[in-house]
Amino acid sequence: MKIALPSDCGNSPRMALVADLAVAWVADDKDTLDQWLADDPSWSTFGPALPETAISEVVVLGAINHGRAASCDGYLEFADREQPRVRFSHVFAFSSTTKTAKVKAIRTYLTVS
Repeated sequence: MKIALPSDCGNSPRMALVADLAVAWVADDKDTLDQWLADDPSWSTFGPALPETAISEVVVLGAINHGRAASCDGYLEFADREQPRVRFSHVFAFSSTTKTAKVKAIRTYLTVS
């Protein structure tokens, strides 16, 4: 799977983390997710379910953070090129403002374009 991340994520560890969490979500990387999610996180998803088709590319367009909140957005391309692009946005709530704080809640928004 091809991965494209914004070049400015290196300026903030939390911005890089939320971009990495978006990639872990797409790759179903449970080890990375378990490392950063609180013991009983809330994760709500709004929009259509992801297609069963293999994902060929994840593009994170941007990531921002402020205090306990962070967000990133981007899109997914599929191996089956007839499958429309799926755009995503994740909104993260961290348990505190420390660098090692775990994610206690995520809201994921999906749309097909």
